[in-house]
Amino acid sequence: QHHHPTESVSKAIAQYTVDAQLHAVFEQSGGTGKSFDYSKSVRTPNQSVPEEQITAYLSKIQRGGHIQPFGCMIAADEQSFRVIAYSENAKDMLGLTPQSVPSLEKQEILFVGADVRILFRPSSAVLLEKAFGAREITLLNPIWIHSKNSGKPFYAILHRIDVGIVIDLEPARTEDPALSIAGAVQSQKLAVRAISQLQSLPGGDIKLLCDTVVDSVRELTGYDRVMV
Repeated sequence: QHHHPTESVSKAIAQYTVDAQLHAVFEQSGGTGKSFDYSKSVRTPNQSVPEEQITAYLSKIQRGGHIQPFGCMIAADEQSFRVIAYSENAKDMLGLTPQSVPSLEKQEILFVGADVRILFRPSSAVLLEKAFGAREITLLNPIWIHSKNSGKPFYAILHRIDVGIVIDLEPARTEDPALSIAGAVQSQKLAVRAISQLQSLPGGDIKLLCDTVVDSVRELTGYDRVMV
């Protein structure tokens, strides 16, 4: 089904108008957003929103080309370990840029088709092989691995998808794996506790469910603004 370009643009503008209006209502609800009622807000007849307000909203929310700076991502084929995709910041995070390793100017190590195992130390490659072969890959998360070039430690969080395995790499904050893994395990315990709390809620109360989700996400992430 094809849509005329003008129709698509009109729909996009209409959606941006609604989104900007919701954003303004949320901002007016106070710092915590506790008084923000999404259901009531979307039922309110659309009001005229100044173009400047829509532009300001889009510049704040939509930032194309930006990458979360904390970690990076590599996707690999499950059978061959060949890289099928990676985030733009992966080379820099793993110390594979020519600036950090001048000898790399002649030879690229990270590219589509490369063996993902050569990016990490041999001991780390063994852990990745074990994880790739596991039936329940998520039970092994997080995996403590080191970049082969920089030696930096990372948490590897692996997810199996339809085309392969996604490896989310997050820089570890300490060189002591026992302490660092303990922190990761503690985070996982908090997540499990939050899930158990959600599962124990009585059925049929959507407002209670949403409020509980918001409180749990705030506790886990430290975010001051959470909307469900």
